[in-house]
Amino acid sequence: MVFAFLLTLTLVAREEANAAVAGYGYGYNFGQNATAPGLYEVDYSTGVASFLTSLTPTFASANGLAYLNGLGSIGSIVYGNDADSRIAIVNRSNLSQVVSGDLNAFTTGAFTGPIRNGTSYNGSFYTIAQGTDDLWKIDFNSGTFLLTAAVKVADMWNNTKGYNFGDIAISNSGILYSTAINNATNNAEFFSYDVVALNSPTNLGSGLYNGLGFGNNGLLYGSLDSTGHSWNEINTVTGSINSVIGTGLTYTLADLTQAAPTSVVPEPSSTLLLIAAGLVIHFRQRRVSAI
Repeated sequence: MVFAFLLTLTLVAREEANAAVAGYGYGYNFGQNATAPGLYEVDYSTGVASFLTSLTPTFASANGLAYLNGLGSIGSIVYGNDADSRIAIVNRSNLSQVVSGDLNAFTTGAFTGPIRNGTSYNGSFYTIAQGTDDLWKIDFNSGTFLLTAAVKVADMWNNTKGYNFGDIAISNSGILYSTAINNATNNAEFFSYDVVALNSPTNLGSGLYNGLGFGNNGLLYGSLDSTGHSWNEINTVTGSINSVIGTGLTYTLADLTQAAPTSVVPEPSSTLLLIAAGLVIHFRQRRVSAI
């Protein structure tokens, strides 16, 4: 009885830890420092990441990641192929993957270039076409995960600017934050844009990050390769670093997602406890049988 009670407490603690305030997001690691390439789940409170799954076989690398909580029972991860405009989706409940379609073909050539940034808002996937200021809103079938709609929402800078990304993230209030290189000046720009009002964007600073993603606590996080693979909290007023949370990490995750409330990476400790519980129960049953 005592062991069962301790086991229950441990599993409850595991569930509470899963529901960490900052949450768990996703990013792509191309295999830095002899690590396995693929999609990684990162604890936004610490910046520590764990391998989740490999890419679908026809994708050489990934970019433009986003977490969509309306796809699948516990949400899904959207990512683009870095070499073209195809999109894949990972179902978080079982890690199965579907190639949703090709944005260039789906839009009859209107969407150009590879998907180099991504985020989500109100159940839709958002991306800015590489080399442009064109903001696109994309939707998927909730059952098949295939592309159902792709609409250009706005020319954010009225076609006066084009960008090499970088990444984007949208807050719960609909404010998009972007980190990118201005193609004309070759300077880094960190700007915001209201995807609801579709008003003029605001240039906030020059913060340049490998990935951006909002935690469940409303804070914006960013990964940065040039400072020892650091994990940072980003100031949404200036685009600069508010605080460095982790440094000297093994790799930098690119193109981060919004955070999910729970982890889907199995915890070995919980598995071992369940095995131990089974052994204790089996041992007790054998003792009872022998009496």
